[in-house]
Amino acid sequence: MELKSIAEALSKFQGECPVIEKTMTVTVTTKAGFKYSYKYADLPTILSTINPILAKNGLSITQPLSGDTDTLQIKTLLLHTSGENIESLISVKVERTEKMSYVQAVGSAITYLRRYAITSLLNLSADEDVDDAINTDSDVAIKEKPRTPKPEYQKPKPIFTDRDGCISVDQITALNDLLVERRVSPTKFCESYNRRYGTTIGTINEVTPDKFLECIDLLNKK
Repeated sequence: MELKSIAEALSKFQGECPVIEKTMTVTVTTKAGFKYSYKYADLPTILSTINPILAKNGLSITQPLSGDTDTLQIKTLLLHTSGENIESLISVKVERTEKMSYVQAVGSAITYLRRYAITSLLNLSADEDVDDAINTDSDVAIKEKPRTPKPEYQKPKPIFTDRDGCISVDQITALNDLLVERRVSPTKFCESYNRRYGTTIGTINEVTPDKFLECIDLLNKK
């Protein structure tokens, strides 16, 4: 594919794009028990900085979401008014933690993927270099007393072990919690699901894994 026009527009964008302000700070604890912090630019800051300059140069970005039961996949497309485009694909496995519900973990993963995919595709720096900070041979790491790691969280197994094509107990719980939060009855949800996909499900337990993420996304938009 000819990329002359989009390459020229991207070059202009990179020349005009300012350094993105890193307004967020995160503290990380290593397995050795030693802590370090770094700053980064969150997704709203990145988008508010780049979108006007992208538009000025005939560029835009879209990020369609796909995936299955436990994996999120985001395709990032850099589009140009000439019809040319550049794309990248990134995916990550989603697991619920003790501090996050499944829905929260999905939302966090989507934001994480979008942020890194955009900065990578546009060749932007939105994070501090922390290579020196995480060097486990440093004096700081040696002097810090290691902490006893917490027991690893074991994700519950799906409750429908004898049936193919059913979402897991985690996903049923997440979907039910979101229905309550959005004040949508299970009956109404099933009716909408059946109209959208031409199915005849009677309960949320019958939602198929390939439709789960799309259902979560649609409910989040309500």
